[in-house]
Amino acid sequence: MKMCGKRVSAGLAAAMMLVLFSGCGKKTEETKTEAEETTAVATEVSDQTENDATAEAVTEDVTEEEKTEEAKSEADYEAVYAPILNEVLDAVEKGCDGTEEYQYISTGTTEAIMFGKNEDMLKRLRYMIKDISGDGVPELLIGENASYELDGTEDDSYIFEGYTCKDGKPVRFLEGWARSSYQPIDEGTFHYYGSSGAMSSGYGICHISEDGTSLIWDDFYFSDGTDESNIAYYHNKTGEWDTANSEVLDMDGNEFWSKDEEIACKTLEWKVIGEYNGKSGNASMTNETQSEGTECPISIEYSDEEPSDSCIVYDPAYVDEYTNHILIKTSKEVKNFRIVTVTMEDSDNSYKFVPKECYKLDSFTPDMPIYAGMNFPGDLPNNGFIYTDENGKDRFFVISQSGEDGSLGFSEEEL
Repeated sequence: MKMCGKRVSAGLAAAMMLVLFSGCGKKTEETKTEAEETTAVATEVSDQTENDATAEAVTEDVTEEEKTEEAKSEADYEAVYAPILNEVLDAVEKGCDGTEEYQYISTGTTEAIMFGKNEDMLKRLRYMIKDISGDGVPELLIGENASYELDGTEDDSYIFEGYTCKDGKPVRFLEGWARSSYQPIDEGTFHYYGSSGAMSSGYGICHISEDGTSLIWDDFYFSDGTDESNIAYYHNKTGEWDTANSEVLDMDGNEFWSKDEEIACKTLEWKVIGEYNGKSGNASMTNETQSEGTECPISIEYSDEEPSDSCIVYDPAYVDEYTNHILIKTSKEVKNFRIVTVTMEDSDNSYKFVPKECYKLDSFTPDMPIYAGMNFPGDLPNNGFIYTDENGKDRFFVISQSGEDGSLGFSEEEL
C-alpha cells in the first residue's frame, strides 16, 4: 500500500508540470489526457485501498467469530463431559485405593490418584476440551505433566484418557497409564510407549480417526524375546504385539531405540483439574446409582513373615526367588472368591483384561486371610481376583504394582 501511494504522488507531480509548460488559460488535449489518466489511477488506488481495508476488517471479524464459536463450543462440551470431570474430582477429593467402582475413570487416572502420595492432585491432574479430530466435536483429554529429566526442568504431557461425544454420550478412544503411555506430537497425533517385560517393549505413532472414536496406527515398533537371551525387533501398522503378522527388522537394540528418540513430543496447554467448577451435565450421561453393599471388602498387602496357622496358603507352581507373598483379607464374608492370572487381549480395537482362574474358595471369611504367592514379571497387571457380591454379580479386580515405588493397588475391570 505504501508503494502504491508513492506512485500516485509522482503522477500528480508530472501532470502539474505539464500544465505549467503549456501556457495559461488553455489546456492541450495531451494535458487533458495526462490529467484524466492521473485522476483515474488515483481513483483506482483509492478504491483498492478501501477494498483492502474492508477485506482486512472482514478477515478480523471472521477470525474473532471463529474464536468465539470455538470457545462457545468448548464451553458447551464442558457440560457434556461433566460426568467424567465430576467423577475425577470426586476421586481426587475422596481418594481411591482401587476398590471403587467408576463409570468413566481410566486405569491411568486412578493409578495417578492412588500413587500420588501427598501431592496436590487438584494441581497435578489436567484436562483439555478441544476439537483435535477436525470433525467439529471437541474431544476431552485427561492426564498430567510429568518430568523424567534429572533436573526436573522439562515437563512432558501424558494422556490417561481421551473421549469424543457421539449421540450425546462420551466414547473413549484412548486409555493410557504409567507403562502404556501416550504423549501428544501435535493435535490429534500421539506417541505411544509400552512395556510388558524386560524383553518386550514397544513404541510408535498413531492418530485419531476422523470421527474421533478410535486410534489409527501409522507405525508401531516392538521387541520380543526369541529365547531366554535373544531379542528380535518388529514393525507393523496395526499397533498389535503380533510377531506372526509383523515385519522382522534387521537391526540391533541401539538402532531400534534411536528411531524412538527421533520422535518429538510437545507439552499441552491444558487446565488443572482444580480449575474445573463442576456442571450438572446431561441426564443421559449421569452416573448410575450404585446398589447397596457394592463396596469391595477386600484388602491386600505385602507379607514378609511366614503365614500364621489361621492363614489359607496358596502358592502357585511357578514360585521362585522373584515371588512376592501377598496377604489378602476381607472385612466380611464373600462367596466364590477366586485368585486369577490376568492377560490383556485386543477386543474391538480396545484392550481388555481377561482372567484365568487358578484358585477358588466357596466362602472367604475375615478369620481366614489368604497368604498367596504372586509374581509380577512385566509392566502390565498379571494377577487379580474375582468374587460374587450380595447382588449375585461377579466382581473382577486386577492387582498392580506402582511404577514409582512398587506399592500394591487394585482396580475393578469388566468381565
